[in-house]
Amino acid sequence: MKNVVITGSTLGDKPETVAKFLVPRILSNTKQDAHIVWLTTLKSMKRFIMSPFSKRELLK
Repeated sequence: MKNVVITGSTLGDKPETVAKFLVPRILSNTKQDAHIVWLTTLKSMKRFIMSPFSKRELLK
């Protein structure tokens, strides 16, 4: 069995968006203890800095 560590968060993203990114990478992973990162530190910082200026409609 593979040990896969998924680092990141779905903070402010729809599950469908995150799944399109993560699922192919998880299925194609051949390494043990692989790190698959969705929300990097830089990406999360950018979202927090830009949040007062752009509104994202995630819930309908």
